[in-house]
Amino acid sequence: MRIPAPPLFHAIILLLCWWLPAQADTGQWSWQLSSSPAFRGISTTQRQPGVQAQWEYLEGPGAWGGASVSTISSRAIPGAGLEADAYAGWNTAITPDTRAFVGVYQYTYPGADTFNTTEAFAQLRWGASTVKWYHSITDLGGIAHSAGSDYVSWDVYLPLRQGWVLVPHVGRQWVHGAGAKDYSDVAISVTWSRGAITVTNQIRDTIGPRSFRSANTVAGVDLTGPAWVWVLGWSF
Repeated sequence: MRIPAPPLFHAIILLLCWWLPAQADTGQWSWQLSSSPAFRGISTTQRQPGVQAQWEYLEGPGAWGGASVSTISSRAIPGAGLEADAYAGWNTAITPDTRAFVGVYQYTYPGADTFNTTEAFAQLRWGASTVKWYHSITDLGGIAHSAGSDYVSWDVYLPLRQGWVLVPHVGRQWVHGAGAKDYSDVAISVTWSRGAITVTNQIRDTIGPRSFRSANTVAGVDLTGPAWVWVLGWSF
């Protein structure tokens, strides 16, 4: 039986729907075109290109939130062709170079409701490092009885020269009640930015048992294997 999102979450989403339009003039819009988008190292587009549109509000300590729409593969997530996400929470400065975030994320897949997922979220940024923790309130990505799953990631943003940043990443997904689906994802990215334009080159891979790769092989395509990815972004 799938665990539904609790009433508190629905109240947060209603508040978000009221609050976000009021902040539209102060938020930031962005577009991304990627050669192979992924969620925690797993391709969501059958290793094909995809696009994402996102809006985010974050202006100093206090409330923050956003929403995005992304193209995905109906083979990778049967019945869905789009992913619509919303998130909201609170952030505060602990020291001049340390900031903490807490909030809730909702991942929605129209046409594939069993994949819909709600997660609590916490993030700590200090210096060049960012650590994130996600805890699923509902079942995770259509996996039965997986509420209570956790994902932790660590990213380090290392300036190379003006406009260039190197970003190593490591993450670990623990799936509650389904240890055979636990895995790690790793990536290293180089991003160049100028004004509103960003270009990223990334190499990524996942580390998990053979059963994990088998479960994420769709129509003969391994969605978890190593990949070289480019991303073109534009913000305004």
